Amino acid sequence: AIAIQSFYRPHPQRRFHPKYWVLPALVLASLTLSGWSDCLFMGAKKQSTEFFSAAEFNLADEWRSLRNSPNDVVLISPKHNHWVPCLTGSPVWMGYAGWLWSWGINYRAREKDVTDILLGRPNAQLLIEKNSLRYAVLNRADQINGNAINLNFFTEHYKAVLNRNGWYAFDLTSPLNSMSPSSSVR
Repeated sequence: AIAIQSFYRPHPQRRFHPKYWVLPALVLASLTLSGWSDCLFMGAKKQSTEFFSAAEFNLADEWRSLRNSPNDVVLISPKHNHWVPCLTGSPVWMGYAGWLWSWGINYRAREKDVTDILLGRPNAQLLIEKNSLRYAVLNRADQINGNAINLNFFTEHYKAVLNRNGWYAFDLTSPLNSMSPSSSVR
């Protein structure tokens, strides 16, 4: 409005001439109508602003009762909206990398280790023991660097302490000696 007013400086005797007030009136009307239409359509359309589902809130409650100590380090997939650190306050070994680089943290070595563990590479068990990881909380849909995590690696080697709604929590301090092939996650 200030720009329009400074552009249109009518002569005092001609200030009510239509060419001086039509454009500002049209701009004002179009801005007002577009704002109203946004408000009307936002109310009419169901928008999801849910960051966590009710199932994830229930999982968080159950997780808090399952873990032995609030200081147990948890391995999760590197998602920005993972429910474990956000809803339970559990310390994670490495969270979302987008938050780490913005603080100037050099996370590349740990990211490689997380990738090796989640993909079930040969050095995964050694890395779990070396870094004193207590739990892994994973989902079937989790990915790392575009690859699906190897959930079978965890079911074959570690005891599952939670299995709800496609989420699995494994106790990484309780390795299994053997497990039948039929009990692996498919």
